[in-house]
Amino acid sequence: MEEELKVESEETREEQTPEVSEEPVKEEEKASEPSIDALLDHSREIKKEENEGEYFDKIESERTKFLVAYKKQNRISRILIIPIGLAIAASLYLVLFTSLLWTRILGGGILAAAFIFMLIFHSIERKKITTRNTDYVSFILDNLNGHYFADPRFTEMKVDYTDKLDYSEVIAEGVYKQATGFVSRDYVKGLFDGAKFEVADIQLAEQASRKEYKNIFMGKRLSLDNNLHFEGRYVIVNKKSEPVDAPNALEDLFVLHEDDNLVIYGPEKGDYKALFGTKFISAIKNIRLTDDLLNVAVVVWAGHSAAYLSYSDKVIALPLENPLNKEGHDAYTKDLLDILSALSSLNK
Repeated sequence: MEEELKVESEETREEQTPEVSEEPVKEEEKASEPSIDALLDHSREIKKEENEGEYFDKIESERTKFLVAYKKQNRISRILIIPIGLAIAASLYLVLFTSLLWTRILGGGILAAAFIFMLIFHSIERKKITTRNTDYVSFILDNLNGHYFADPRFTEMKVDYTDKLDYSEVIAEGVYKQATGFVSRDYVKGLFDGAKFEVADIQLAEQASRKEYKNIFMGKRLSLDNNLHFEGRYVIVNKKSEPVDAPNALEDLFVLHEDDNLVIYGPEKGDYKALFGTKFISAIKNIRLTDDLLNVAVVVWAGHSAAYLSYSDKVIALPLENPLNKEGHDAYTKDLLDILSALSSLNK
């Protein structure tokens, strides 16, 4: 009867298993149970954080209370297993190993009562747990979003926790190939410096074996409209000796530039310097990878730009046993502004 809370992964980044289907676009429709995100409130405006850094104290206070309630419920469930198990064992003995009719009837009655109690208890506790988990996840995401988007350049910011980023949009951007598994969470929409902007936590994975899945990408995907006009697409990727979540859909592009910090892919003989200007390239080059920010890939189309920021579990996973990684989330807030400012510079 002990419920498992799907809030913080205990697995490593490589071992996490996304929701999987043969047709990734329809994956979430085939899920046997709705995720926590599917149970949260519908569209709402994001309330900006009023005092810088207050989100951490609020989340830590809520995490502590939630963890106490979570562990208490698990203890109650474990304690109840003992008398219920004894009642079931006793009833089975009376039914199977006694010859008197009244003892067999008594055993059957005890067995039925035990199962009915288990079903009722499980139903009640499941509803309580679902409500508590939903409220907790909603609280965490509301406060994180309030911190992420506190800058005045963000306007008209809204989030709908039941909404999911369209898988086909991700594949169409030409950074990653078709995936066996796709997950989307915390899909936010709004304006940045007046241009349409979106951000979502996403995970792409492929089936490595019958029971194992390998991450293709896990982190933040953000997009911003631009007013450029050209043919094809350009992809700018940070360089690292052992790249994490490296783009795998670049076969049709050519290497136009490569240095110690980044590689620029694009159409053959594409004039990226004239198209983008030095400000944009310098801004992307200045994004530094860290223990939390593992990789950055930016794709630019005419009218549309997107960035894939690969992050560690410490930033992606929601806190439960351990406190929130404040340093990682503060760094992401800065990364978000830096990347969007760079993409915004394309609107000439």
